[in-house]
Formats: sequence, structure tokens, C-alpha cells
Amino acid sequence: RTFNLALARPADTPFELILPASINTATTTAPLKIPEKSAAEAAAREHRPELALSRAQLQFLDKNRTIVASDYFPNVSIGGTYSRFSRRPDRAYADPTDNFYAGFDLTVRWNLFRGLGTNADVDEVELQILKAQADYQDRERVVLSEVQDRLENLALQVQSFELAQSSLRTALEAIHLVRALFGQGKNTAV
Repeated sequence: RTFNLALARPADTPFELILPASINTATTTAPLKIPEKSAAEAAAREHRPELALSRAQLQFLDKNRTIVASDYFPNVSIGGTYSRFSRRPDRAYADPTDNFYAGFDLTVRWNLFRGLGTNADVDEVELQILKAQADYQDRERVVLSEVQDRLENLALQVQSFELAQSSLRTALEAIHLVRALFGQGKNTAV
């Protein structure tokens, strides 16, 4: 469960432990296989919620920087109007080319100097991006450390299992030897 949580998977996700071919056990048919460090780290980077949140925050700030920097450029707007007018109602609904007003607008606004406010806004967003990047790197270090700890713990568990299997084989051989000696009358029942 702990290893699954370190990889940001549900705790009850089945985890297949594959035994090396050199180990023969009565309880397992597959050899133990510890995931590669790079694969476990990649899975943790992709699926850990805190890293996904940090990446989303970095994307948001990057888009925000683009929006804030757009104040350096002019604003262009285009508009058009068409209206009909007449003092007599029968003329207002007759020929559309009589008694009409049409207009077309093109407006260009460019704030050339805003008291360096745009520069300050862009600098503020870039500072926020630097903070978010440092936060992401810190979180990534913590996650990768957790993955490394879990992998080392799993390797120790595998070694313990292998030692237990070796002890079991030795004990079974000793029992077989004692039974054989007892069957030949060379050993007592104790």
C-alpha cells in the first residue's frame, strides 16, 4: 500500500511481486521483480497530485505572463452599425437603401507609457513563476526521495523473503535427513 501511495496509485491497487528465477517457492510461481528506479520515478512524476498541481500552476502563470505582456502592444477594435430612420413609418420599412445610416469604426489604442506599470506587472509574474518553479523542484525532490525510500524498503523485503525461503529449504532438508536416519534406525524419534 505504501509503495502504491508513493507512486500516487490507489492503495488497494494489486502489486505483482515477481521472484527471480533462482528462487523456487511453494507459494509463488513468478519470480520477485523490483521496479526499475527510473520507471518508478517517472510514474511518480506523472501521477503524484502535488506535482500535477505545481505543473498546472506553472502553466497558469506562463499564460498569465503572456496576458500581462500584451499591454506592450496596441489594442485594435473594429465595429460597424446600420440603422434606418424616418419620420414617417411607411418609409422606415420600405426600401432598405432609403433613409439609412451605416457606419464603420476602426479604433487603435496604444498606451505608450503607463508609468512603467507594464514592466512591473511582467516582473511580478516572472517572480511568481520563479517561486512556482522552486516549489515544483522542492516537491519533486521530496517525491523522488519517497520513491527511493520505498524502493530500498522493497529491496530489503525481497532480501528478507529470499533469506526466509533459503532457511525454509534448509529446514526441509534437515527434516528429510532426520526422517531418513530415523527410518534406518540410526536416529531417535526426538
